[in-house]
Amino acid sequence: MGNVLPPDRLGELIARVRAGDEGARDLIASSNLRLVMSLVQRFQGRGIDLEELFQVGCVGLMKAIDKFDSSYGVQFSTYAVPVILGEIKRYLRDNGAIKVSRTTRELASCAARVRQELAASLGREPTIDEIASTLEVSREEIVESIEAMRPVIHIFDVVSDDGEDEDLRVIDQIRAGEDFDTRSVELLALRDALAKLDEIERNVILMRYFRDMNQVDVAQVLGISQAQVSRLEKRALKRMRDCMAI
Repeated sequence: MGNVLPPDRLGELIARVRAGDEGARDLIASSNLRLVMSLVQRFQGRGIDLEELFQVGCVGLMKAIDKFDSSYGVQFSTYAVPVILGEIKRYLRDNGAIKVSRTTRELASCAARVRQELAASLGREPTIDEIASTLEVSREEIVESIEAMRPVIHIFDVVSDDGEDEDLRVIDQIRAGEDFDTRSVELLALRDALAKLDEIERNVILMRYFRDMNQVDVAQVLGISQAQVSRLEKRALKRMRDCMAI
């Protein structure tokens, strides 16, 4: 497993990936395998095949490489952690319940407490780095603990079963009240629009509109500022409107 790439070198390789250089893509991947392994090891001792989970994590890593943009203003590892965890969680969701370790739960609780304390003393929302520094852990561990405590929500999850023929799903709540045929067409368009967003934009939209999280909470999970979340949200909504022609 290779060493972590310096920012300048990573930026150069990302540009080459955008130009279709598979060698650059593989080099970034090989230099971040330790990151994947560190996330996979969190699930050790749960009766899960870690080798298989490592392969799933690598799929998430490749997605992060393909979607990462330095203009996001975050480190690649900070961006990649929720993408890799998302891939792992989807796999675990399809193959059994997700169990969060006691250590992760405790860290998430401590992070929430420290966040409130720092906000009170600083007069503003603290950054992920400030929370991590106070707790003497890495920023990736903070992001991971916060993300791990969020339920895995899919836009087609059933949120209400009233005994009727049609279950109410998360996405159905967007245009409730319209006729079924019209809503079905629009839901398909929405699904396509979400699929065309960058990973970080899609995460922002899902957290803001499907998990009912405010911009401050989204910023904490992604390790970016509230202003960056606001810009990403506006850009994503514009892209979705353009895609759906609304």
